[in-house]
Amino acid sequence: MASHSHVKGMIMLVLAVLSATAMDALIKLAGEDIGTWQLLFMRWLVGMLILLPVVIYVYKRGVIIKDKRIYYIRFLLNLIGCYALFYSLANIPFATVITILFAEPLFIIPLAVILLGETLSLKNVVASVIGFSAVFYINQPTKAGMGLDFFAPVIAALMLALEHVLNKKMGSEENPQLMLFWLAAPLALVSLPMTTLHVGWESVTAFQWWIVGAAAIFGNAYNYFIIVGFRYTKVSTGGVLLYLAVPLSFVIGAIAFEEIPSVSDIVCGVAILVASMLANVSFKRKSRQQKQ
Repeated sequence: MASHSHVKGMIMLVLAVLSATAMDALIKLAGEDIGTWQLLFMRWLVGMLILLPVVIYVYKRGVIIKDKRIYYIRFLLNLIGCYALFYSLANIPFATVITILFAEPLFIIPLAVILLGETLSLKNVVASVIGFSAVFYINQPTKAGMGLDFFAPVIAALMLALEHVLNKKMGSEENPQLMLFWLAAPLALVSLPMTTLHVGWESVTAFQWWIVGAAAIFGNAYNYFIIVGFRYTKVSTGGVLLYLAVPLSFVIGAIAFEEIPSVSDIVCGVAILVASMLANVSFKRKSRQQKQ
């Protein structure tokens, strides 16, 4: 039974990777002409409207929120992380953003030790050094400077990692549809005034709404699959599958955005992939007896 659950979780995480990569590609396409805050508002508004009938049905079944803290925390993490992600996709090559984002499991290492009580091995330390070195190099701070272009994708990866760990720790008994809806609604509410204050509302074509709508669908799918997937498998083990997005992003970047990766980009991508796999192999959770 445990093996069946593990396989189910891994399938969910593969679907999460495919959904996330599709959403990121669509957001990059839409972000070429739309400001970041406006894009955030449009994405979360459409996502909220899609989830509304599902949430009404869930409430009619008598499902309730058990721990409000995870909802507040997810809101704050996504407010920062999604802005950093959307900004990165609009201003940085697609494959570079996705490669840096999927250094996320390397952030999970210290977070899992602190928050989930998992042990830290020598492999974890080596993997972190390799992975963070590759992230630093591929982001090319000498060209991007030390401004938002350099820090945005790293911040996005950190926020996502923290969210996944806390979902496992605090949200394992929450209804995933409620978690998605009560993430989308407040983010849409906050993003609209920020749009007005920042650059103002820009005109949007019907085609751009369709792009953002498709991105919202894939985004909702990603969040659902990632929440449910990590309930069936360990965060540290399942994190390896997230790296399927790295080679996928290079292909999409070359085909859709004419962004041909350099040899150094590919080498760094492989280094991050290897580092993450190395890190995830050695995780062990402390038992209660060991803690006592």
